[in-house]
Amino acid sequence: MPIRQPLPGREQAMASGLQQRSMPMDGVIFATETESYDTDSEPLEISSADDRPLHERIMDDPDLERKIIERLKRRRDYAVRNIEHRYKEWDRVREHMSMYVNLQRAARKGDKTADVNAVEMPFQRSVVVPATYATLHVLLAQILSIYGARKPMFQMNGIGPEDKLRAKIMEVLIDYDARQTQAYSTLYSLFLDALQTGMGVCYDSWEVEEGNTWKHVPLEVPGVPPELLKAYLGPLAFTPVKEWAVKREYNRWRTIDPYRVRKDPRVPLGRLQEGEFFGHQFDASYNYFSKRKMPNGPYFNCKALKEIKIGHTKQWEYKGYDGINDTQPLESGHRLNEEYGDFYTAETMVVELIPEDWDISPSTNPEKYLFTWVEDRRIVRAHPLSNWHQEFPYAGIETDPDFHASVSPGQGELIEGLQRVVNWLYNSHIDNITAVLNNRWIYSPRFVNEMDLDYGGPGENIRLRSEAVEMMLSGEIQDVRQFLFQMPLQDVTGQSYIPAMEKTYSFIQLLTGANDPLSGIPTPTERSATEVQTITAKATDRIAIMTRLMDEMGISPMIRRSISNRQQFTRMERYYRIGGDFAQKLGIENIWVGLEQIQGDFDYEPISGILPEDPGRSAMVWQNILAGAGQIPQLQQPGPDGMMLDFREVFKTIAEKSGATDIDRFFMQVQVQPDEQVAAGAQAGDLAPVQGGAPPQMGP
Repeated sequence: MPIRQPLPGREQAMASGLQQRSMPMDGVIFATETESYDTDSEPLEISSADDRPLHERIMDDPDLERKIIERLKRRRDYAVRNIEHRYKEWDRVREHMSMYVNLQRAARKGDKTADVNAVEMPFQRSVVVPATYATLHVLLAQILSIYGARKPMFQMNGIGPEDKLRAKIMEVLIDYDARQTQAYSTLYSLFLDALQTGMGVCYDSWEVEEGNTWKHVPLEVPGVPPELLKAYLGPLAFTPVKEWAVKREYNRWRTIDPYRVRKDPRVPLGRLQEGEFFGHQFDASYNYFSKRKMPNGPYFNCKALKEIKIGHTKQWEYKGYDGINDTQPLESGHRLNEEYGDFYTAETMVVELIPEDWDISPSTNPEKYLFTWVEDRRIVRAHPLSNWHQEFPYAGIETDPDFHASVSPGQGELIEGLQRVVNWLYNSHIDNITAVLNNRWIYSPRFVNEMDLDYGGPGENIRLRSEAVEMMLSGEIQDVRQFLFQMPLQDVTGQSYIPAMEKTYSFIQLLTGANDPLSGIPTPTERSATEVQTITAKATDRIAIMTRLMDEMGISPMIRRSISNRQQFTRMERYYRIGGDFAQKLGIENIWVGLEQIQGDFDYEPISGILPEDPGRSAMVWQNILAGAGQIPQLQQPGPDGMMLDFREVFKTIAEKSGATDIDRFFMQVQVQPDEQVAAGAQAGDLAPVQGGAPPQMGP
């Protein structure tokens, strides 16, 4: 597969730094509060004579490395201090989503403080009513259906007339990137984070995947033609050869756990590009950095990672990462373990800085630099951001954005209090039913065998003691209930708690718009089809607005950066599979694409927010269109513009709406005879004209 060099004039633009590579980002680590954030608290001495690359200076100057890490840590800690108060709220939402109940959690007061003398769920057994889970997934399904209905998912438009075709070619490449990075699952995670915590963040980067590849090289035998060897030896005429090469290149999109986002708190998430920094935390092995080290990758200082002694191990519970344990020995756990390999916690941050202030270069112009440091001790990546788009490579979305606040709450946070009320009402009801089902007896151990009551069960037998038997035989006691009496208990929650639960759940539906028709649940009262359609339309309007906002806030900028990355970094020339209407227009399934074919001015076609139409209902509409067009002669003839209705395409549309995706295989090739040959066949009686558009009538 050929790999092209950059176009003339682009080397200088790319020489300012290395291309981005993506990072893993699993788990959660909570940073601790440190000193206040100050960008210029420690001025550095400038050495204009040292024009070596930044990574070489960092490796040779521990003092410079330490000062840069301190600046980066101050920004990281500043970001964490301004968001960590939301972590407890996020924990509660994730508990509801995972159906977890913490029976030891103290009751919460109205001011959000804890009452240590009471617990939130004072029951021996508790369950979570899946209100939050069902509501958020109804919203998520509607949002994803809007994106999933588009083929391809991310569509482009050319700005100028000369860009129309190239925009469609770029659309093919972005669709390829989406398949490589599993875009649908990425969007699922991104939107779910936004619904749960109010903040969904995606890290976009250009990925060049290198590795061992295999090629079959023909054998070379002196004096023997290769064709003869292939004819006699078949597959044995080739020798498999392994070589290290580029396997694929693509735009990579990865969601970041909201706990690990490092956002500049001075700007709202929707305007993150106006901030001074943005970053994230991730975990990676030593092998991860080693495979991507210089000169082919962006990382350096990899050998220094072996010197880092890590004094903590990760603690995992129901919600994921739950803090660190400093009491563990340095060599314990899965870190620095020879059996599993070394594993590190790293931070990546893009900072817009003045190089002179950071002792990076004499330049006084603001520039974006990308840094990665490991365990707050060693820098392993440092270079100017080389991407032509010169934006922070992050996309942030919110379901209900407030551009006057740093971050906004998600639907999961908004309904969290209502969810706890529903849980308490339901568990109170279950506890009351349990009390009714469990027998409560009034008796005296003098007359009743107490062991039968303590260890009995359904259908139990209770024995009277000898004294009670004698009293009944003597006639002193006439009724055995005088020795044993069951207390009458009544369920006091059935008539009030269940209606209260339903009312509380209606508040959740009112807040989120996830009503019964959207959830696939029949309405409590009988309604006409028109009423149900009106209710559904009103709810989908709210979801459509939410989807359009998230698309405009995060998805559209991310795709524009991906287009820029493609135009800048694409080196491999190869065939790409075409999908959607573009393949039908070209009449081919694959297209050869190189760097020159994707240059131009393109724009991402935004999501309209309209939910996809029902296929069955759409097929009926098209059937009516076809039936009506067949009765209009003017549509069966070319108009003044030379155009006429293509009935076959209308029929294919009906078939596709009905679910038949392979209708083309039922069309057969027909050979059209010249007019002279047809006239000769008709004169000889071999051909008969078609009468009225139907086959000729056969005689009796």
